[in-house]
Amino acid sequence: MIKEKIVEELNIEGLTADSVAEVPENFTGDYSIPCFPLAMKLGKNPAQIAKEIVEAFNNEASKSNGANKDKCVIEKLENVGPYINVTLNRNVVASEVDADKLNFDDYNGKVACVEFSSINLAKHPHIGHLCTTIIGACIAKIFEKVGYKVVRINYLGDYGTPFGKMITAFKKWGNKEEVEKIGVDALQDLYVKFCANENEELLSEAREWFKKIEEKDAEAVELYNWIIKISFNEIKHIYNLLGISFDDYNGESYYEGKRDEVIAELKAKNLVFESDGALLVDLNAYGLGNFMVLKSDGTSLYSTRDLAAAIDRKKKYNFDRSLYVTDTAQNLHFKSVFKTLELMGYDWAKDLTHINYGRLSTPQGKIASRRGKVAVLKDIFEVAETRAYEVVKERNLDKQVATDIGVSAISFGLLKTERIKDAVFDIESALNFDGETSVYLQYMNARLNSIFAKAKEQGLVAGEMVDGYKVNDDEFAIIKQIDLYKEMIFDAYKDCEPCYIARYALKLATLFSKFYNNHSILNGEKSEIQFRLGLCEKVKIVLVDCMNLLGVKVIEKM
Repeated sequence: MIKEKIVEELNIEGLTADSVAEVPENFTGDYSIPCFPLAMKLGKNPAQIAKEIVEAFNNEASKSNGANKDKCVIEKLENVGPYINVTLNRNVVASEVDADKLNFDDYNGKVACVEFSSINLAKHPHIGHLCTTIIGACIAKIFEKVGYKVVRINYLGDYGTPFGKMITAFKKWGNKEEVEKIGVDALQDLYVKFCANENEELLSEAREWFKKIEEKDAEAVELYNWIIKISFNEIKHIYNLLGISFDDYNGESYYEGKRDEVIAELKAKNLVFESDGALLVDLNAYGLGNFMVLKSDGTSLYSTRDLAAAIDRKKKYNFDRSLYVTDTAQNLHFKSVFKTLELMGYDWAKDLTHINYGRLSTPQGKIASRRGKVAVLKDIFEVAETRAYEVVKERNLDKQVATDIGVSAISFGLLKTERIKDAVFDIESALNFDGETSVYLQYMNARLNSIFAKAKEQGLVAGEMVDGYKVNDDEFAIIKQIDLYKEMIFDAYKDCEPCYIARYALKLATLFSKFYNNHSILNGEKSEIQFRLGLCEKVKIVLVDCMNLLGVKVIEKM
């Protein structure tokens, strides 16, 4: 990374690459170093420090008569008040930056569990599940990128009274052949019918059926497993579209079997008290209130099962980090889970992180659903594919390309916004070829492929920069952006923030587009063509890498 080279060449105690920033507009130079941190350490005026550093550097350069200038990334230093502006030697930087050498092995050997998606199988997955699924999948890839072995966990909502309601509705009004033919829509209709006719008698039957599931009654378990299978088929289709898979599908039913161990441990460590027959953990001293772990009727809650899941995953995977990707509404819940585990004596509780996000909605009426007021995933993906096909059919592209464009638009449209912010997803805007969209990235990749195809036809090949070549402004802007890739990835890792990658990719694509429009790539001197083709190859490597991390399908021709 060029920032590290700058620090190495200046050799100033206390100066780090993190201190090097881009130069603000209207100032000369490529990077700027604020001297305020150094002033605190040295007890000097920051403007004086900047002046002394620049003078020392220039004196050293004049002594060596420029002997090493051709090998240094720093061409010139200038002090602007308390700042040092750095002008880079473009040719040296261009030769240093290599997209193939951007290694990301800092966390090799470490394990991260990432829990995301976690669909409730008793009902249609809806727009609220998009964020956890897409953000979680991207964060898992980011952790893999920096070296972690990632365990992807889908904590399925496959337990509770809703399944008793579903069985009750099926027994009263359902038809097995119809359900198997129609699928989850038929189950949802039965569930809606139950809710519309809900009374104490129906609720009593539902509770009884759920009790039978818990007691392993043969008929109840058979119906329960059948409902699970049908419900899961729909979400499997969406996972396949998104290219997402999981290593662990253990859901609520699995951890319900481990709840007694947790309750016994909490009691043994005197961490619970009884109130009206319920068991609670007192977290008032930490501003978290009372945390219920067992209801008065003896049934467990999310809290009990989440405690059991965390302990089980530590035993099973010995993770270094464990992430839970859910919305901001669960902030208090996870703070309470983590604090309870800490009080239980698990020092690894500090390695647990809740990755929260804001709400996602769609413009009114854009994705209507016959299945209810909330748009369900099935509808969203169907609309995305249909709209995408309308956009690309004039380009003679096939249905699969339309599907890839539509699915990518959903992923990118969500990830380009800071995850904590509420967002409105508009499929029409997301399919714009000229906007800040996944289609724009896909089109730029296709344009690069077209350049390479024409170069091959003409017998032109990429090569290294030759002596005497003068790197222009547009080329250098791309080179600097590629150099920032590794830094950006680690920022995305530290903040668990996919939008950094989306913004970076858009900027790289825009810089390439400007370069493409301002300069001929396949015409000119041989050295010029070779260098520019090599630069195009670097752009493609990094752009495709960004697209893969973001779940944007790479389309070769558009």
